[in-house]
Amino acid sequence: DLSIERPSLNGAFEIVEKRSATERKTGQGVQQETVTWRRDAGGRFTEALRQVTERAEQNGRATQSQAEYEPGPAGRLELTSQTVSRSVKNADGSERTELDMYRVWVPGRPVADQPRLIEQQLVERRPGAGGTVLESVSVRRPAPDGSKPSGAWRKIGERVCAGECK
Repeated sequence: DLSIERPSLNGAFEIVEKRSATERKTGQGVQQETVTWRRDAGGRFTEALRQVTERAEQNGRATQSQAEYEPGPAGRLELTSQTVSRSVKNADGSERTELDMYRVWVPGRPVADQPRLIEQQLVERRPGAGGTVLESVSVRRPAPDGSKPSGAWRKIGERVCAGECK
């Protein structure tokens, strides 16, 4: 548990935010939940953000889903974004990760009642000379009509890391 304090108008420190995290093992993975409470106008702590991450690994393949919940118009927590990733590690030391990113708020579009796909990313890492790691990032985005991305990946970045790429 974590508490964040800031000076109040009278100069004393006052707790303005609290966070708690829990982790539990599931069948083949782990589920983590982080909850953030903030003071409302009446001075009460209300749930402002909930992040739920589920990870599983099996036979060299890893999956992860991270969902974020924030208060909606009615004050209840609602799913606002989600990222789903699938990773595969190869025998040669290379790794390929595909990410699907979903959001409720998409620039230039009306707010949706459920998150919709805004981007797919492909992150490829492979061993390089002298212990380096070569990482490339490519993307695909949905068409303006909202249809699922298709076609070739477009490379947007490449870097060389000494050690792990984070």
